[in-house]
Amino acid sequence: MNNQKVFQLLGLLLVLFPATLFSQTPTSDSLQQILKSAKTDTAKCRILSALVDSEYDDKIWPQYNRQIEEICESNLKRTDLDSVSERIFKTSLGASYTNSGYIKKQHGDIHTALDFYFKGLKILEEMGDKKGQAEAYNNIGFIYKSQNEYQKALDYFKKCQALFEGLKDKKGITTSLNNMGYIYHALANVKQDNNKKQELLDKALFYYEQSLTNNQELKNERGIAMSQYNVGYVYLDKGDTTKALDYFAKSLEIRRGLNEKLGIAQTVNVVGEILFSRGETSEALKKAEEGFRIAKENGFAKALESSSKTLGKIYAGTGNWRGAYEMQLLYKQMSDSISNEKNQKELFQKGYQYEYEKKAAADSVKAEEEKKVVAIQLKQEKTQRFALYGGLALVLVFAGFIFNRFKTTQKQNRIIQLQKEKVEKQKEEIEHQKELVDDKQKEIVDSITYAKRLQQAILPPAAYLDRYLGSNFVLYRPKDIVAGDFYWMFESEGLVLIAAADSTGHGVPGAMVSIVCSNALDKAVKEFKLREPGEILDKVTDLVLDTFAKSGEEIKDGMDISLLSIDKKNQSIKWSGANNQLWYVKPGIAGGVFTEIKANKQPIGKSDHRVPFTTHTIDWIPGTLFYLLTDGYPDQFGGPDLTSRQAGGKKFKYKQLEELLQEIHYLPLQEQSRILDQRFESWKGSLEQVDDVTIIGVRI
Repeated sequence: MNNQKVFQLLGLLLVLFPATLFSQTPTSDSLQQILKSAKTDTAKCRILSALVDSEYDDKIWPQYNRQIEEICESNLKRTDLDSVSERIFKTSLGASYTNSGYIKKQHGDIHTALDFYFKGLKILEEMGDKKGQAEAYNNIGFIYKSQNEYQKALDYFKKCQALFEGLKDKKGITTSLNNMGYIYHALANVKQDNNKKQELLDKALFYYEQSLTNNQELKNERGIAMSQYNVGYVYLDKGDTTKALDYFAKSLEIRRGLNEKLGIAQTVNVVGEILFSRGETSEALKKAEEGFRIAKENGFAKALESSSKTLGKIYAGTGNWRGAYEMQLLYKQMSDSISNEKNQKELFQKGYQYEYEKKAAADSVKAEEEKKVVAIQLKQEKTQRFALYGGLALVLVFAGFIFNRFKTTQKQNRIIQLQKEKVEKQKEEIEHQKELVDDKQKEIVDSITYAKRLQQAILPPAAYLDRYLGSNFVLYRPKDIVAGDFYWMFESEGLVLIAAADSTGHGVPGAMVSIVCSNALDKAVKEFKLREPGEILDKVTDLVLDTFAKSGEEIKDGMDISLLSIDKKNQSIKWSGANNQLWYVKPGIAGGVFTEIKANKQPIGKSDHRVPFTTHTIDWIPGTLFYLLTDGYPDQFGGPDLTSRQAGGKKFKYKQLEELLQEIHYLPLQEQSRILDQRFESWKGSLEQVDDVTIIGVRI
C-alpha cells in the first residue's frame, strides 16, 4: 500500500468530517472511531480504504478489504446510483479485488487469485484507468510465471509494456522489459534444440539489455545491478564465460556498495562456478566460500543450497573429500527443506479449498439441521432415561456374579498382560531396529544418488560431443548408481581429445577415483597446456600419484585409459593408451578389417616398472572409424544357455566383441550403439552386470 494513496484518501475524509477529528495524523484506532460516525457508504468505503493502507497486519487488513467489497457490490446493484458515487464504488471495488487477489496468492490459492485479478481488471477497463490496467496485467503475468505457464505470462507482460509505453512511464517500461527477458530466458532453459535455444537466449539478452539501459537512465542502482546480473547469466548460458564474468563483476561491485547481501551471495557463487569450470580453482574456492558464509550468516535458504552445491564440486575437484561430503549433505538438507516448504504450501492450498467448500455446504443446510437437532435431542433424552433405569436394574442383578468372576480371572489376566507386554516390547525393539536399518539404507542410497550427480558433472554432455566430434556414439552403462568408468573430452582451436577411462573398482570407490583422474586430465591440458597423448598420460600419472600421496598411505588405485587426439586443423590423428587398446577400421577395406594398436602395459597410477607412454601417429583418412573401450563389455559373464554353464556362464571376451563390431561397423553409429546395447543385455540375461561398460565410436 503506497503512502500517496493514504494521503489522498485522508484528504477526501477531511471533506466529509469536521477538521477537529484530524488534529493529528489519523492512526488505525482513530480511523476506526471515524468509521463509526460515517453516515454514507461512500464515506465508509474511503475510511475502510485508508484502514487497509495504514494496517500492516495480514490478519487484520483483509477484514477491512472484505467490508469494502460487500459495501461496493451491494451499492453497484442499485438503479438510482449517481455517477459520482458509482465511480467511487467502482474505484474502491477494483482496488479491493486486487488486494483479495494478493491474499489468495499468498495462501497458494492461485485460481481464486486470478479470478480476483481479472474482476479487478474488468473494472479498470470500464473506467479507462490505463495505469491500473498495466499493473493488473503485471500481476496476472506474475501468477502465470509462478506456474511456469511462460507463454501466457509473456502475453500479459507484453500488454503491460504496451500500456506503459503509451503512458511514457519509464519505470513501468523497465520492469516489463525485465519480466519479458526473464520469460525468454526461462523458455531457453526448457528442453529445446540448440538453434531454438540460441534464438530464445538472444531475445532474453535483447530485453535485459534494454532494461539495463533504462535503469542506467533512471539512475536506479539496484535495477542496474539486477540487469547486469541477468545479462551475465544469459552470456553464461550462451557459453561466453568471459562476457558473463565481466557483467557479474559489474553487478557485484554495485551490490557490495549497496550492502545487498543476498545479491552478493548469489553473484559470488555463480562467479565461483564459472572460475572452477575454467580451471581457476583457487579463486573459485574463495568466491564460493564467501557466498556460503554470507548465505549461512543471513539464513538465505536458496542461496545456501546453491553455494553448498558449488563448494561440494570444488572440494571434490581439489581432493577434499570430507569437505565435499559435508557440502553434499548440507545441499541435500537445504534442497529437502525448500521442497518440503513448497509441498506444505500446496497442502495448505488444498486444505484451504476444502474448508471453503465444507463451510459453503454447511451454511446451505444450517437452518434445517437446527430444527432436526432439537427434535432428536428431546427424543434421545427420553430414550436415555428409560435405558438408564433398565440398566441400573440389570447391574444390581449381575453385580454379585461379576464380582466373583472378576476375582477369579484377575490373576489370570495379570499373567496374560505381562506376557503380552513382553511380546509387544520385543516387537517394538525389532521394528525400531528395522526402522534404523531402513533409514540408514535410505541415507546411504540418497548420498550415493547425489554422488552420481557430482560424477555426471565431469562427463561431457551429448551436445558437446556432437558439436566437436560430429558422427559419434557413447555406450555408457554403470554397474551401480555411480561408476569407476568415465569418458572425457577437451577441445581447443580445432584439436579434440576424447578418452574412455576405467578407474580402479566400481561403485562409490571407483567413482571417487574417477573424479581424481578426471581432474588430473583437466589440469594436464588446461594448466600444463599439454597436447601430445603420451605426454598427457605421463603428467596425469604424476598428478594422480601426488594426490594419493597426500593421504600418507600407500594407495595403488588409478585407471586404464584410451586417449585419442583428433587435430582437424592439421589433419593429424594421435593416440596413447594405458592397458586399454585402440581399434579402428579404414573406409573401403573389404569386410571391415580391424587394426589394433596395443597400449602400454601399465596403468595411470603406481607401477613397478614405469616407462613414458608411447604416442602413436595414425594416417588421416576421412571416414576412418575409431573404437575406444574399457574392459567391462568383454568381461561380462553370460551366454545363450546359462543353465548349462558353471559359475553363471562365460565371458563375452574381446574376440567376440571384435567380430560383432566387424559385422556392424558399416551401419550408422547410433544404430551400432543400439545393437551393442541389445547384444550386451541379451548375453547378460538374468545375471548381474559384473563391471562398468564404456564403448565410444568416432568417425572422422
